[in-house]
Amino acid sequence: MDLFSTNIVDLLVMESGEILDKATMTFAAIGYSVIRLQDFMFATPKGVRLPAVLAAHTDVVGEILPVYEDICRFGDVISLSDQAKRQPQSRVLGGDDRAGVYVIIKLIKYQLKNRLPLPFVVLTDKEESGCLGAQALVDTGMLKQFADEINIYLGFDRRGGGEVVTYSGSLPNWVATWIAKYGFVLGKGYSSDVAYFTRDTGTVNLNFSVGFHNEHTLHETLHMDEVEFTLKCVAKMLQDLPEKRQMQKQDL
Repeated sequence: MDLFSTNIVDLLVMESGEILDKATMTFAAIGYSVIRLQDFMFATPKGVRLPAVLAAHTDVVGEILPVYEDICRFGDVISLSDQAKRQPQSRVLGGDDRAGVYVIIKLIKYQLKNRLPLPFVVLTDKEESGCLGAQALVDTGMLKQFADEINIYLGFDRRGGGEVVTYSGSLPNWVATWIAKYGFVLGKGYSSDVAYFTRDTGTVNLNFSVGFHNEHTLHETLHMDEVEFTLKCVAKMLQDLPEKRQMQKQDL
């Protein structure tokens, strides 16, 4: 099973390393150049590519992952079953950040289906342990190798729906205009993988909400309507990503 044939529940029950391994295989099969080290996967599209990096993390908080029987869905809301919540072992649903992985997979499928340029992709492990996977990628120097091509880092690791945050300080005019055009509310955030990428290269970042609530607890829920909102909006945003000369003009 490659990642393109998985659904959100499949991702919730997978080990972090398994997701990274499947991502490596999946992206290589569609023509990406893929670097897979212990704590991250970095995939570079060949040919014409979008000047953006899509990023999410594969690890979760909790000692034990759920199994299929632990997961229930009512309408658009996914959660642990009542029986799973009563288990003595520590476990969480893991929407943080398997929902972000899911959004990236769907975005890449959309780009492929419509024969559109592909973005760079980063998946990391150990974000919940201090963004160790992101730091490992930074330490390789690979982001700096592509700094002239990458105009923005787009993270998918934020609770709730319809919100985007940045760790870049004040946003350039083109970014503020870009996100407002698609109905996202600008909130406040503290840290995620894309913050480490910005510290390395200075390139602006955004982190989009992907529908999880009460993360890191037994009562975490994943709201698929909010996931789909982000997915549909960002798919449109990628087609409206300004070229560098347009960005510079807007910020004069």
